Amino acid sequence: MDDYVEILKQNNLKITHHRLKILEYLDHHRLHPTAEEIYQHLKKTNPGLSRTTVYNNLETLSDAHIILRLT
Repeated sequence: MDDYVEILKQNNLKITHHRLKILEYLDHHRLHPTAEEIYQHLKKTNPGLSRTTVYNNLETLSDAHIILRLT
């Protein structure tokens, strides 16, 4: 988890629980999951998570070149 915190700090991004969980999920699921797959997995342990939060965080991480968006 410390690695994810450092990545966010290096990119001047706010460190949030949801952002950390998304990075952790992506790090452990390398088969190019969709935003919906990420949402469905994370909402099991984060019931307050919304699809919008996942999409917005993925966009932020992509804009910061932390993750690569595949289309």
